Amino acid sequence: MRGAMEVLESRYKETEIGLIPEHWEVERLGQVVKTIKGKKPKILSKSPPKNSLPYLTAKYLRHGIPEQFVNIEIEKELPICKKEDVILIWDGSAGQVFSGFEGVLASTMVKIIPVINNLDKSYLYYFLITKTNYLNSQTTGSVIPHINKTVFLNLPIPLPPLDEQQKIANILTTIDQKIQAEEKKKQTLQNLFKTLLQQLMTGKIRVKKAKT
Repeated sequence: MRGAMEVLESRYKETEIGLIPEHWEVERLGQVVKTIKGKKPKILSKSPPKNSLPYLTAKYLRHGIPEQFVNIEIEKELPICKKEDVILIWDGSAGQVFSGFEGVLASTMVKIIPVINNLDKSYLYYFLITKTNYLNSQTTGSVIPHINKTVFLNLPIPLPPLDEQQKIANILTTIDQKIQAEEKKKQTLQNLFKTLLQQLMTGKIRVKKAKT
């Protein structure tokens, strides 16, 4: 038993977030990232004009259907997100995290950018997903909730070496894709069931009686 404990102690270390591998580090989020707040465009179009990008509203991020567009040639000062960027809803449905979208960052959101070389964006994204409920429970503002900036910047984040971060992110991405595929399949079956039921109820299709 003592031998096993010695092995454990030699490979792991105790930190404020619990036991972690001894070659990992723990940093405050504010030490390893910076945030860029979105801005509301002067002009929003319902159809995409030339040289436009989608306006990244919360509705678009949740459902994947762009409804508003911004001419980025005219409004060059607006913050732009690339697909690999991490987006956090700062106001309103505070704490929700997204990635994989390209467009103009909405005024209720921030883009989170690593300021150190050894922080993988995908790893950061999955880390923040684990903090969604906590950040939402620590919001400020009585009418419209806002992320508590002090709480956010003081979040302790475990930092494995970069190659390990990438491996962790790849594993989680694979799992995430499988979950999304199953959810999409389930949603398709639900929609099919609703359509079929509606057609049966309205007499658009009928079920043949079994022959006796």
